[in-house]
Amino acid sequence: MSRPRKKHEKSRKTDRAARSESAAPPRSVKWPVFKAVIIFVGVMGGYYAIDHYTLLLMGDGIQTYLAMIARSSAAILRVLGHEATTSGTAIVSPEFSVQIVRGCDALDPTFAFVAAVLASPVSIWLKLPGLVVGTISLLLVNLVRIVSLFFVGIYFREIFDIMHYELWQAGFIGLAIVFWAIWVQWATRRRERMTHAAA
Repeated sequence: MSRPRKKHEKSRKTDRAARSESAAPPRSVKWPVFKAVIIFVGVMGGYYAIDHYTLLLMGDGIQTYLAMIARSSAAILRVLGHEATTSGTAIVSPEFSVQIVRGCDALDPTFAFVAAVLASPVSIWLKLPGLVVGTISLLLVNLVRIVSLFFVGIYFREIFDIMHYELWQAGFIGLAIVFWAIWVQWATRRRERMTHAAA
């Protein structure tokens, strides 16, 4: 009579162990999230460290990039029929003038997008298209932003500050998030196709 009792007790212990294992959160769920946070913080920290180093030791080292943005924007304005020239980082015309300064370069939201892509748990081959297309798209949108602000300065100067400091800045951050979300959907579908093809 003792043997059935031992088997019964053993089965009960096995059931409790199985329930405890199923209730415990798997370690593999926590690690990708923790890893993603580390990568995102590391990339953004590295970017701001390099940015601070550049401004501190090279002084106006960023000015070359800002002048390039000014020249590109002025070229677009000339195509659209406005007499726009550049003087360093300034876009000058008889109608309106604007100075391209740090913060008008789209680097902060672009690097946030890059950090979010790099932190996502997919292969590097799925990250590369997002990094290239997303970065180029954000930099091109920044030119659209500057040109549009130039037109606002010409025709609606009273709302220039609102468009510049409130609408476009918040909109650009939101746009970077939208680009990342679009890439996540593409990368997820692509990974599922690759998984099914391999199976």
